[in-house]
Amino acid sequence: MKKIILLIALVSPLAFVEFPVYAHPDPAISNERLLQDGKVKIKKEELPQSAKNTLSGDTYKGWSVVGVFKTKEGDYEVELKKGDTTQALRFDKEGKVKG
Repeated sequence: MKKIILLIALVSPLAFVEFPVYAHPDPAISNERLLQDGKVKIKKEELPQSAKNTLSGDTYKGWSVVGVFKTKEGDYEVELKKGDTTQALRFDKEGKVKG
């Protein structure tokens, strides 16, 4: 019994210790959405209008958007899928396709 009381006495102060939290520099982005590589999962609606226009054009007809991310550099990355084929597109801050 003494061991249990001693253990509780030693461990209970840890309940009041604050551990550091690493937040994204943009306060609008929650830590839950921050991925390990610095990308943040966002909604398709959050893309710049020109990127949305590109994705809805004839070039990507039949492709489904399966993931949309914002990079720490401010670019956008969109994962597309058509059947068994997948591809990723990268857009700059203004929504123009990058290389």
